[in-house]
Amino acid sequence: MGLSDSILVRPINGKATGSRGRWWKITIGVLLITVIGLTVVAANIDTIVHHFINRSLERFLAKGGTLDAIDIQLKSGRVALDGLTVRPPEGFGKHPVLSLKTAVLDVEPGSFLSDEIVVEQLHLTGLSLVVVRDPSGRLSVLNLTRPDKASAKRQAGNGTKAQGDSSLPAIHVNTLRIEDLSVRLIDQMAGEQWAAGFGVDMAMDNLQLKDLLKRDIATGKCRIVFKDFKVDQPPGFSRHPMLTVKNIVLTTPGIDLGASNFPVNRVILNQLTASIEKNEKGDVNLQRIASLWVSGDADTNQDNDADAQGSKKNTAHATSAFPTLTFEAVRLDAIALQVLNHIDSTPTPWRAGFNELNIDLAGLKIGDIKKRAISLDDFQLDLQGVAVDQPAGFEKATLAAVAHLAVSAGKLDLTAPEMVIHQVLVKAPSATWIVPDDGISNLKQLKLALFGNDEPKSEDNAAPLEEQTAPHSQTRADLPAIRFETIEMEMGAMRYYNAAMEKTPLILTLTNMALAVKQLRLFEKKSDAPPGSAELSFELNQPGHLPTAYFDSFSSMGSLGGGMPLVNTQIRLTGLKLDTLGGLVPPATRTSLGASGFDADLQLALNRRAIHLTAAALSDRGINYEGIKVHGPLDDPEIKLGPIMAGALGRLSGGVFNLSKGALHAGVDIAESSIDTAKEFGSGAWKMTANLGKSILKTSAGLVTLDKDKVEDGFVGTTEGTMAAALNTVKDTGSAVGDGLHDSVSDVKGDKMIRKWDANIPARHEAAIKQAREALRQMPCPPMTD
Repeated sequence: MGLSDSILVRPINGKATGSRGRWWKITIGVLLITVIGLTVVAANIDTIVHHFINRSLERFLAKGGTLDAIDIQLKSGRVALDGLTVRPPEGFGKHPVLSLKTAVLDVEPGSFLSDEIVVEQLHLTGLSLVVVRDPSGRLSVLNLTRPDKASAKRQAGNGTKAQGDSSLPAIHVNTLRIEDLSVRLIDQMAGEQWAAGFGVDMAMDNLQLKDLLKRDIATGKCRIVFKDFKVDQPPGFSRHPMLTVKNIVLTTPGIDLGASNFPVNRVILNQLTASIEKNEKGDVNLQRIASLWVSGDADTNQDNDADAQGSKKNTAHATSAFPTLTFEAVRLDAIALQVLNHIDSTPTPWRAGFNELNIDLAGLKIGDIKKRAISLDDFQLDLQGVAVDQPAGFEKATLAAVAHLAVSAGKLDLTAPEMVIHQVLVKAPSATWIVPDDGISNLKQLKLALFGNDEPKSEDNAAPLEEQTAPHSQTRADLPAIRFETIEMEMGAMRYYNAAMEKTPLILTLTNMALAVKQLRLFEKKSDAPPGSAELSFELNQPGHLPTAYFDSFSSMGSLGGGMPLVNTQIRLTGLKLDTLGGLVPPATRTSLGASGFDADLQLALNRRAIHLTAAALSDRGINYEGIKVHGPLDDPEIKLGPIMAGALGRLSGGVFNLSKGALHAGVDIAESSIDTAKEFGSGAWKMTANLGKSILKTSAGLVTLDKDKVEDGFVGTTEGTMAAALNTVKDTGSAVGDGLHDSVSDVKGDKMIRKWDANIPARHEAAIKQAREALRQMPCPPMTD
């Protein structure tokens, strides 16, 4: 019994032991096979992945692509690519859509088991992206995949999308480096090829991609360099580039897209050159480029239609408040701009522009622009080589030029009640104003060439004087007061040429122009703000061998830009010769005045209610002449004109100095009675009342038409009956003898007095300047006009 029991038990135990041994051997075998397989795969993973990538590129892309080599090191977590190329679709040229010289990715292997993947470094070198739009408007980047694959992708996209949060893991990149990234856009739709492009170098630390959909993205220290910008002219324009930029450098200590503030250490824009051009057809290059790209292509619209509803849902998120941008320093270095107009300018185009602009900003903050939340701590501007050509048909001397402009300011804040500009300095400004015999000046001709024949609103529709001068409280409330501590102009020059008035053109040349303004205020709301001051001076180079005349003005003024300013002004003009004014003063007026040169002074007091202006002249014969008196309320002043002013304004407005019986008489004996004539004529005054909102030149038309038969009609026709003339104050001094007029009384009396008067012009002007300064000092502030 016991024996048989023992015999039965052993086989059973032996069978169980053998079974367990076999399963153990199978498990070991599977593990060995797996390890061997993984070892073989690991040993050949580069070849396997390389083959898979190249096969996928050929399978899914329209024209395929290639990858030269790949290096995968599983143990260290490194992947390196060499020579990746994506070929362009058919009809999009020969440039690869994407090419990459090298890419190195180092990942911490253990991070794949955590909630955040840690990338030690991502280094891209020689990355190039070329986007081409073909003649039919298709974009190359939207036509990379094969048609069957693209259709399958769209069908898959129409399926139910996963709900809930994104399944993408968070990524932390310790170091990101991009070298020699090139982006280029080529357009073939306009008939001729147009291109634009730029390069990028980037160094970024601690890039954190936590939730892309919620903009939970942050970076550490970052430096980005955009370089070699180039934008071609669109078809139909000149061949030189429309825009070039050597580089734009941006450095920041870190950016958090979810934060309310973006700090930037420095932005440097270096050597920007731009050209705005108008061709023979009247098209502008900027408008042409905008028209080429304003509508987009069909592929883009088709792809965007699928997400239209989603975009509407995200509108509230997209229009969230923009964060404040804070820049420690911004520098625009060596900026150049030119504007070209090819209309009516054959063979060379009309040009305007500047050679170099430098701007330095410190502490710039840009917040809510709608609330004018813009401020900076320091501002420096330096502009050189400004020039504006004459329009076609005029002499080639520049219409206007400025050798140097400098502006400096301290803290500026658009939300503050006042902004202060420390200094504005203008060196060697010049201008040339030409009116040819057809009356169309160079300024008007230039306006017509650039902007067309857009006539301004007629005077009949102009706002009344009350509306023009009334302060616009709502507009001024939106603007801070601006105070200029100093405005200076040095070595200015201006030339005025008018051939439309007389057979002999009028030429006025002003040189050594200087301007000095202190504490000028714009949009000042305080009525008790202290006045500013202004001084303007120039030399008048008179024609031929005539001496130089001198002009100086001294003013104290209230705020500008908020209605009629408060002004006290003293003006002195010394050594003006009638020959300089040419046809403005006709021969009869010269003869009756009995002088060839004058010193003049003018005093002006202007406040918000009334005006008080007086001007007088002293001739080289020692005779005082009343020039002009304007006195009374702004809407109805009394204006009295003496002979000099009447003659000048009359000629400018088209009047003719008429000599006839019953009016002013002149003859061979005028030399003997010239002094008396001048005194009598100077005591007579033209009186008129007119709205200052109308041009004085227009209201004075016909003023010096002394013929009694015509003067009444002339007054009514040009001033609507608002003037009355006192012709009877002018006495007869002789009999009319037709054209027998002497050229100048000085020829009879001798030139010695004239030469002495000419030699003393500088000394007299120095004395006049002292007198003007003292007179201005004694003028009350606010100005008194009663």
